[in-house]
Amino acid sequence: MKKTLLITQHFPPHPGGAQNYYYKLCENMNPESIVVLADNSHNEKYKHLMREYDYTVYYERFYSRFFWPRWIKLLRHTLQIARAENVESLWAGEPLPKGVVALIVGRLLGIPYFVTTHGADVLNPIRRGGIVGEWKKTLLTSVLRGAMFVTVNSEYTKSIVKKYGIDEDKIHIIYPAPQNKPPAPAQVKDTVVQKIASLKQKGKKIILGVSRVVKRKGIDMTMEAMKSVIKSYPDSVYVVSGEGPESDCLRLSANDSPIFEHIVFTGALSCDALKKTYELCDIFVMVPREEKGLIEGFGIVYLEAGSFGKPVIGSRVGGAPEAIVEYNGENLDDATGLLVENPRNPSDISEKILTLLSEEVLAKRLGENGERHAQRFTWEKGARDIIKLLS
Repeated sequence: MKKTLLITQHFPPHPGGAQNYYYKLCENMNPESIVVLADNSHNEKYKHLMREYDYTVYYERFYSRFFWPRWIKLLRHTLQIARAENVESLWAGEPLPKGVVALIVGRLLGIPYFVTTHGADVLNPIRRGGIVGEWKKTLLTSVLRGAMFVTVNSEYTKSIVKKYGIDEDKIHIIYPAPQNKPPAPAQVKDTVVQKIASLKQKGKKIILGVSRVVKRKGIDMTMEAMKSVIKSYPDSVYVVSGEGPESDCLRLSANDSPIFEHIVFTGALSCDALKKTYELCDIFVMVPREEKGLIEGFGIVYLEAGSFGKPVIGSRVGGAPEAIVEYNGENLDDATGLLVENPRNPSDISEKILTLLSEEVLAKRLGENGERHAQRFTWEKGARDIIKLLS
């Protein structure tokens, strides 16, 4: 594999699916062949989640506060590191603006680049419209066409990239894989996890959601759905694991709700604490929706929950249906979960939750199938595929 510089906004210690995606792919590559340039704007907040690496990781501030374009700092950092490390190729973790930076630096140094996209970053310019949307589409098209290849996280994302006139043979799917897999530690000192364990011991049904806390993840609608769920299952509890810009708003909403005793916010958890939370839950629910061109490109968390033997509920939006084998009434040997048709309708969500709570045999079978399904997705394969493309 050519020595490659990955340029990405998404990398540990900041938690999230995209962050985990790049981290795990890099972990499965030769440490001598990969260098990472990551944004440092969240390092202090999430320093307790900082990791150690066998390869070189540079943390720098990507954006300028006073100069336009704001990513001029990122351009300078990329050029300096690429020269210092004698890299032979560039990997843009997102098409804009990292792809633009890779295109410019690639031309200056005479080295190729490739781009990875997760769905929302290519869908947003199409949905946006107007002068800004057209400008971004034009810029994005140049970045994608100039790349030696483009990697995507699902067939859904691939279908969007093709709308930019990119040849299908140039687009390669690198599926995410679970990071947080069994076994969970026997004991976890995290006080929130201990609270969930206590609720479980008291016979509570734990309904878990794991995601960055943003609108498009559907946490608000699941909270609304819980109002119907607790009428039939008053011992059910919705656990929201993650942190994000909507955290404070949702906590306030929960405090003002008659179901506040049935909702637990954990914040960002360590890997061990999250594993234990997966182990303790009965059902996994995340019902993403499209919000202003932002979409769920795939959904690693469905595979993670499945690897712990948990049935999952998702929505028929974006790439989520590729991570879930939907139960259709006949495929009990393969299905891993249920899909909500309208993630903006709490009634649709509560119906699916109630189905799994009431049909314990079905829920158990879906969870068992989820364990086998999750094993089909590995980071080793994804890394090998990228290495082969770079050879």
